Amino acid sequence: GTLRGPGTLRGPGTLRGPGTQRGPGTLRGPGTLRGPGTLRGPGTLRGPGTLRGPGTQRGPGTQRGPGRLRGPGTLRGPGTQRGPGRLRGPGTLRGPGTLRGPGTQRGPGTQRGPGTLRGPGTLRGPGTQRGPGRLRGPGTLRGPGAQRGVTYKAISNRYRRGREPCPKELTLYKE
Repeated sequence: GTLRGPGTLRGPGTLRGPGTQRGPGTLRGPGTLRGPGTLRGPGTLRGPGTLRGPGTQRGPGTQRGPGRLRGPGTLRGPGTQRGPGRLRGPGTLRGPGTLRGPGTQRGPGTQRGPGTLRGPGTLRGPGTQRGPGRLRGPGTLRGPGAQRGVTYKAISNRYRRGREPCPKELTLYKE
């Protein structure tokens, strides 16, 4: 099923109201649905597929099998995000940013590699900050492993933007 523009459905599926498709790949709200389960633009995608642009993907079976999340939005369900806006494998991404490796990222920010957070936000869940990893940008790490109960606070823009690693003694303090 392909949805291009508000209120237009091409291919199998059901279109109800402007920008709403029910069937294989559910699109609710304005946006573009190209192929089964692919959403481009704002809206909500339910079921397997590719979500590009701002929006929210929720419900059972979220990101199972082939599927990608690109751009800001909310992804709930199993998956690991690699690269900008891409979720594959187990993990939860909430808010704009990029999540790589297992764990949970809540709030805006970017997590790259196991136990590395860039930008503001809070990491929660198992496997957070285990082994080599850094926290860049303001945020709080919670869960088993290193950095439990430690809050990171950037002291300059170059550290906050993740251009270079922040010295631990300058950027970490106990809650």
